[in-house]
Amino acid sequence: MNNKRMEEAVGYQLSLTAHLIHNQHNRSLANRGLSRSLVRILYLLREDGPQSQTELQNKLRVQGSTMNGLIESLLKKNLIIKAESENDRRRKVIEITEAGREVESAVWKEMREMEEELTAGISEDQQQWLLETLKSMQQKLEQRKEQ
Repeated sequence: MNNKRMEEAVGYQLSLTAHLIHNQHNRSLANRGLSRSLVRILYLLREDGPQSQTELQNKLRVQGSTMNGLIESLLKKNLIIKAESENDRRRKVIEITEAGREVESAVWKEMREMEEELTAGISEDQQQWLLETLKSMQQKLEQRKEQ
């Protein structure tokens, strides 16, 4: 491997770009009293329907105590409800409310607008190549983690 300067390393540039994007998202979400984890829960509920707290916890890869706090925060904001499972009345499922759907939709609209701003002037082919390259790198990292 040659002696690249840090600014010329792909990993450094990816990390810096992700950091800047996360900061922008966090500022936008903070204005709504939300975090990325809370929005991710809303997304999972909208996308996959009602789920148990354990299912959500596994998808987010967080500890039970962390999940409890996230669920409580969304309940207080009336963005989700806990309901009895249709199949097992002892089991509680988490469902997104209409207010939760509206918030989730607005957040993703802002994120899409930011992505459009970031990719302005980049051709569709270049964007597709970048997406495929990033996914390939993610797969390699996942495989490496399993070793």
